[in-house]
Amino acid sequence: MKKHLFEILCPDGYVKNGFDKTKLKTLFANSMIVNYDENTFTKEHIDTTDCKKTTMRDFSKFHLSECVFKIVIDKDCRLSNLADSTISLLRDSIENGNIEFILENPNNIKLTSEEYEILKQLKYEI
Repeated sequence: MKKHLFEILCPDGYVKNGFDKTKLKTLFANSMIVNYDENTFTKEHIDTTDCKKTTMRDFSKFHLSECVFKIVIDKDCRLSNLADSTISLLRDSIENGNIEFILENPNNIKLTSEEYEILKQLKYEI
């Protein structure tokens, strides 16, 4: 089974790829003990897929192979939210055959021109 790569790991688990970092910052602030409210705190930012997982940092550090980077487009997860360093690592690793890139858009959300440019860099065709 291929390991799934994630850009961010937090105390609650692996954060969905492409999750809005501004919203994530707010979620982190609200999860602090002093601010914690169990009625409003959710784990909507956490990936719940049952698979082997690792971070992009570990991928590059240990030169792992046969990994999957999956992003599911929704209101909070967008290609445009990925860090430039993640996009560069993905591009190089896809070219070398070390990463399989999977894009899912179950709600057919319209992609921006910036996101189409990212897909072009990754040589991904829709």
